[in-house]
Amino acid sequence: MGISNGIEWLFGWLGVGQQPHESYELTESDVSAIEDAAAVYRNYGGVVVRTRPPRDSGGIDAAVSLLQTIHDVEVRLGVVNESEHHAHEIYGDGDRIAFHWVAPTADAADRFDRQVRSSYDGVTVAETDSAVPELEAGEYAAGASFGLAREFWYPFQSPLTAGVDGEELADPYADIVADAAGTDRGGGSGDDCRVLVQTVFEPARDAWSRGGPWGHDVSVTAYERRETHQEQSLSGGVRTVEPTPREQAVGRLIGEQAGARGYYVTMRVVAVASDPETASQRVRRIAAGYEAYTHPATEQGLVATPIPPANVPDLLEDVAGRDHEFSATDRLTRLNPTKFLVTAPELAGLCHLPTDAINAPAVDWANMDAGPGVPPAATQMEDVATAGAVEESDNRFQPVSAADADVNVPLDADSGSNRASEGSGTEEPETGADRSGERER
Repeated sequence: MGISNGIEWLFGWLGVGQQPHESYELTESDVSAIEDAAAVYRNYGGVVVRTRPPRDSGGIDAAVSLLQTIHDVEVRLGVVNESEHHAHEIYGDGDRIAFHWVAPTADAADRFDRQVRSSYDGVTVAETDSAVPELEAGEYAAGASFGLAREFWYPFQSPLTAGVDGEELADPYADIVADAAGTDRGGGSGDDCRVLVQTVFEPARDAWSRGGPWGHDVSVTAYERRETHQEQSLSGGVRTVEPTPREQAVGRLIGEQAGARGYYVTMRVVAVASDPETASQRVRRIAAGYEAYTHPATEQGLVATPIPPANVPDLLEDVAGRDHEFSATDRLTRLNPTKFLVTAPELAGLCHLPTDAINAPAVDWANMDAGPGVPPAATQMEDVATAGAVEESDNRFQPVSAADADVNVPLDADSGSNRASEGSGTEEPETGADRSGERER
């Protein structure tokens, strides 16, 4: 590598001189490495579950209880957090939007299956393949990672903050789903761009809100924001601090987090398309949508960091392997006060099943009927018999063999499990998106 080429590579790696969210052209070796990462994850037992929400699902509120039930902290030597991490993923392929939950093991997937049915009445659940967007050499990919705008003890929008400062709880999916679909109204764009928003989360120890090297004593911070108190001035004297009504409201919010369940989060978005600008633009729009999800009182929100083009292959490998690395240094509050750590209500805003209030026809809803609102790629009743034979070029989410293809059937209201249609001797399929590559749970 010559000096000029070396400098160009270094500037690319650092993002110097690059446009935000600039895309990268994938090579054969890139694609092979990403596919290997996906295979390794599957071999270690990772299970991807596709969930189809009913149009009147419990939305964000239901996700709060769901996330709390899978908050299972495992600690070694009383200090080292060895908890398994889960993931929530939003997929858009130009025609439809799907919601996946990823469990680290088959047992964890079974627990999730039971809990999601309990939290979301009428949801349909099916195990699917690795759900990593299919990639080809010569295509273009762009990406971004997310972090918090300020110290983690300031909450962003969630059921906890609703009503504070006159702010109503907003579902970020109203904009994100439309951006992932590539249209203003949330319908399918019909282009070849595949989008993935991945949120990987790990339960945190209770110490996160109690102080010490691993956490922050939110009670002290809450008092300082809520009550009149004295503090040392820069001149060395003592001054009296009178909080404003808004600061008092923020202090109450911070205090309510004491003892709450916390989660370490790794969040990223990637887009892949045959056109470089399409991939870049899709990432820009989604990043902007999440950055708008900021609470006006706490001034907490998400900040998107563009991934330099040279680093995009590494990002895609992390996506395929559901990578989530929080080192001991990352967890130290004094060294990393803006680490991505949130409570269950906050995480629920990022990881939930939507309601039809988001007005997104491209969403793969449960028990969808033919007619207005059905995505362009929907499999209708007459197509179900051949659902497993969909050509690979029409299904950009790595299909399994036709022998493994299956369709979901309605939930039995009494047992909560899938069942065959009574008296017909055959399963009653749902209409909706293509079912190839799925196995009934």
